Amino acid sequence: MIKSKFDIIMEKEITIKKQTIRYKVKKCNFSKSLKISLFPGPRVLVTMPKYCSFRRADTFVKQNFDKIIENLSKFRDFRPLRLINRDMNYEKNKEKARELIDKILSIYSAYYGFKYTGFSVRNQSSRWGSCSSRAHLNFNYKLLFLPLRLAEYVIVHELCHLKEMNHSDKFWKEVSRIFPNYRELDRELKKY
Repeated sequence: MIKSKFDIIMEKEITIKKQTIRYKVKKCNFSKSLKISLFPGPRVLVTMPKYCSFRRADTFVKQNFDKIIENLSKFRDFRPLRLINRDMNYEKNKEKARELIDKILSIYSAYYGFKYTGFSVRNQSSRWGSCSSRAHLNFNYKLLFLPLRLAEYVIVHELCHLKEMNHSDKFWKEVSRIFPNYRELDRELKKY
């Protein structure tokens, strides 16, 4: 079990009819009901209020097992676009980066319910992404060459700036809804 300032997370798995679902259960201060979210990977996240028991979350997954299996197939088809020769040329790769970013943005902006006015893909030397006060997002095309979880983290980070235009506790609370291990991901991102 992982404990953070905001959440308690437990990793679990369930097998029914020879099909297995691995999922994380996350207790959150701000959750009012049980909710199942699916993400590329594929990953399954069950979010629940602090007062709920982990057993209740297991029952909830069992009740929705067939629906989860059916919807996970959509995410199994989601593949990050990777280049065979990893040629880091902006003109050659910006459209592939745009496709990847667009897919990830559509998933996580729907999860958060945050609206952005558009996004640009740029050749930046010192930033992975940014968010303007006009809700326009900018991303470095080199996200294409990062491991998928780090590209997702950068995109979620910038999306959360649509709600909090700073790095306050409120901002990190939003990021931790998807990435409770954001500190670890931040350190890993610095290596690139």
